[in-house]
Amino acid sequence: MVIKNWFIEKYRENHWLWLVLAVSFLVFLQVVWHEFVDYDDPSNIFQNPHITDCTLANLLFFWKEPFLNLYIPLTYDFWLILAKLSQFLPSVNGEPVNPHLFHLANLLVHLGTTTLVFLIIKDLLGNAPAAALGALLFAIHPVQVEPVAWATAMKDLLSGFWSLMAIWQYIRFCRATGRTRRASHYLLAIFSLTLAILAKPVAVTVPLMAGLVGWLLLKRRLRRVLIELSPWLICVVPVVLTTTQAQTWISHIYKPLFWQRLLVAGDAITFYLSKLLFPLTLGPDYGRLPELVLAKDWVYLTGAMPYALAAVMYWKAPRPWLAAAGLFLAPLLPVLGLQSFAFQAISTVADRYLYLAMLGPALGASLLIMHYEKYKLARVSLIALLAFLAIKSTIQTGYWKSPREFEAHAIEVNPQSWHAYLRQGVFRSLDNRKEEAIIDFKKALAVKPDFTEAYYNLGVAYSDLGQGHQALDAYQQALYLSPRYVPAALGVADHYREDGKYDWAIMYYLIAVDNEPGHPEYYVRLGECYALTGKKDKAIANLRQALELQPDYSEAYHRLGDIYQERREYDQAIALYRRVLILHPDSAETYNNLGIIYHEQGKVAEAAASFQQALAYSPGLPSAMNNLALLTRPQGR
Repeated sequence: MVIKNWFIEKYRENHWLWLVLAVSFLVFLQVVWHEFVDYDDPSNIFQNPHITDCTLANLLFFWKEPFLNLYIPLTYDFWLILAKLSQFLPSVNGEPVNPHLFHLANLLVHLGTTTLVFLIIKDLLGNAPAAALGALLFAIHPVQVEPVAWATAMKDLLSGFWSLMAIWQYIRFCRATGRTRRASHYLLAIFSLTLAILAKPVAVTVPLMAGLVGWLLLKRRLRRVLIELSPWLICVVPVVLTTTQAQTWISHIYKPLFWQRLLVAGDAITFYLSKLLFPLTLGPDYGRLPELVLAKDWVYLTGAMPYALAAVMYWKAPRPWLAAAGLFLAPLLPVLGLQSFAFQAISTVADRYLYLAMLGPALGASLLIMHYEKYKLARVSLIALLAFLAIKSTIQTGYWKSPREFEAHAIEVNPQSWHAYLRQGVFRSLDNRKEEAIIDFKKALAVKPDFTEAYYNLGVAYSDLGQGHQALDAYQQALYLSPRYVPAALGVADHYREDGKYDWAIMYYLIAVDNEPGHPEYYVRLGECYALTGKKDKAIANLRQALELQPDYSEAYHRLGDIYQERREYDQAIALYRRVLILHPDSAETYNNLGIIYHEQGKVAEAAASFQQALAYSPGLPSAMNNLALLTRPQGR
């Protein structure tokens, strides 16, 4: 009875929160049945060997150094655990990891973050209904679809959750009485900040957000706030240095002058405000590159407007409204273009960057409804707006259902999305629609002429259509742009090999093994070409290198056996062929080669048995039939 009364009491205290969570859950429920998309999901999750293989070494791997130019060990380990759970909840399609489990995790973390938004606003304003409306705006606004529906955006969700936990604990620290309680809230806030930064470095702005809350909403003296939050910098500074070092490779990104960066940042803020107010056309790639923005005359309007708006607000707006604006702006500072970052090669702006920043609009919505709560029209209008946002988010979530739908929508939103054209072309190529794929690759190159991967895939499509010269031109163009791009080097090498130009093929296979020496199949191809040019010793050396990398590589054993057979070193050839048969007992070609050797050695019975075994596994194998006929003819059979 006591437990029942406790649950009833808690429900009554937080029934507004339960309503918010129920609506949010229903809006995003469909995402649980979505697939992965070909938009960083492969490299980060289901094709990442450090994720698909759950070992202690892989758990520790992501803590040693940045991976894919980002230091987010907490997120990667979270994915690794989900991948391990996939073994107990296997995917229907037989994928190595279950996408539905990852999407469910995204949804649950988002609901947890929404809960924290509600608690923060409720603690700050003391009004549960207003807090519920603000939290609902945070939860179901269409700009939140990308982080919730995209498996790779777990880094934004985890970072957002722990960032808001740190801010909430700071609020409780400021209002707590008693040294022990204050200390526990403060330590939990620092612990949460640390986890937020380890999930995604953008959480370095959390101390600024907490400072705005303490100064403008809790009305603490600025000096006191600075003293309280200065220890938080211990968590922030190392991550800033690590992230900066990890992204030194982005030197190819266009870097405007300082005054131009201010315009780019202002334009990004204007763009985000427009999407908040009119979330009609949302996508993963807006193509808002700094150089393209600065080339437009309207940038002086869109770039300067936020600064003018900030000046007016600072002059006229009450402190709570300044806090709402500050909480919106602060999380965006690292990704406004004031400092170059990796994604600027595609666009300065992205919906996921708004995830934590939506705390500001949520607080603003709560303040607005409190101000106009006496007016029935205001309440009805807000409910109608939230209903529209829920419907729009439901529709938007559907675009992330599968890779093909995702890419088609990305191109619809931004017809200049070169990487979307690339992925759509790859899908069409897989569907054996090569001509359409070629059109997509050419569209990608029309937008981005230095797109190495598009040239490579164009070459593959031409090759599949039997248009060898066009394929060679595309591969060579890819190598011109990226001289160490191994897939294109292999494409050129395979082309020359098919044409019988083995010396040229060797030159390009050497590019492959020099740049990616850990692939045994490259050494096998190189060894075969050396063998075809009569350089048997080099062929043997490369084939044995392949076997050092992969001791169970049957093709390498077979090719070595062929070389020793040609040299009439039969004992070594027989040993190698037998090794092949241990790995592949049904290899008809290997039995046929063994039969030839036994025949050369005068072992007629063994030769006949080998040829017959070859025909047992491949009844129509012409060479085995001919060899057996030649063997039995002298016997009058």
